[in-house]
Amino acid sequence: MSGKIIVRTMNVGMCNQLFAYAYARYMAEQSGMELYLDYSHISEADMKHHAGYEEALGHFALKHDGVLLTKEEYDRTVKDVGKRFENFLNPWYIRRKNRMRRLLKLEKENNKRLAEKGQILNLLVEREHPGPDRLTADVNIVYGYWQVPEYARFMERVLREEIIERSGVLERYPDYVRRLCHPESVCVHLRRGDYIGDGMHQVCTEQYYRKAMEQYRRKLEHPRFFLFSDDKSYAEEQFCQNSTDTEVCNIAQEDYEELVLMSLSEHRIMSNSSFSWWAQMLSGSRDVIAPSRWYGVADKKSCLYEDFWQIIQA
Repeated sequence: MSGKIIVRTMNVGMCNQLFAYAYARYMAEQSGMELYLDYSHISEADMKHHAGYEEALGHFALKHDGVLLTKEEYDRTVKDVGKRFENFLNPWYIRRKNRMRRLLKLEKENNKRLAEKGQILNLLVEREHPGPDRLTADVNIVYGYWQVPEYARFMERVLREEIIERSGVLERYPDYVRRLCHPESVCVHLRRGDYIGDGMHQVCTEQYYRKAMEQYRRKLEHPRFFLFSDDKSYAEEQFCQNSTDTEVCNIAQEDYEELVLMSLSEHRIMSNSSFSWWAQMLSGSRDVIAPSRWYGVADKKSCLYEDFWQIIQA
């Protein structure tokens, strides 16, 4: 089938962009359509964690047919479909604060009809996602979160090659890579930073991490815990002061490097973040400990949990 799939990037970090890429890449692979990544509607300075294309996905060897960085490139690629989609997202006759509520309602009630028009939404993560057979338009604009395991798992081998093997990180830090690849190394991810005081997410407790680490101490003969965190001082103070088997990873200079390094360990203790999710997916490991809650709101569930995870109260 000829046609185009455009990933219209939202204001999200690197790993949430990877979810949208995984979905669109799967759709392009199945349909034979061209795939484009659109960054023309948001500046790098406005992106969450400044994760513009060059700072984030641009470090990987992702397979696509082009990156749209300017409005002119976008208009030339999508033509009138793009104008209609922008009017659909931001209609002038609806107040700005009500636009997201309208999109959620439209997705819930008219998802199939929207897909037929090339408007592929996933703002309600738990909704059914249009498959390749539903792509009937010449230009299909993908906009949303796509935080489900299935598309990344469909493309797991390919994504591992594009993200890990061709990132240059393995060659850049050979000694550290060797240590992380040791059969008894354990990757521990502590996400704090923007989660502190954030009503959407909660920071996993120290008790969660200590319980998980003790479990590996009983399971492995000589475990070595490598702590990855956006708050390295906290990680050092809380977990390394009186420990001989724990260290904070300080070697990575960029987020994409840290993601690749985190993926190398056979055993892992996750936090409730997409960064942590992608590290475990790319690792290919099935020895994963994860927190019991993903969101700060108790009744809000995540679709990211996988069957083989071992869950510990967080």
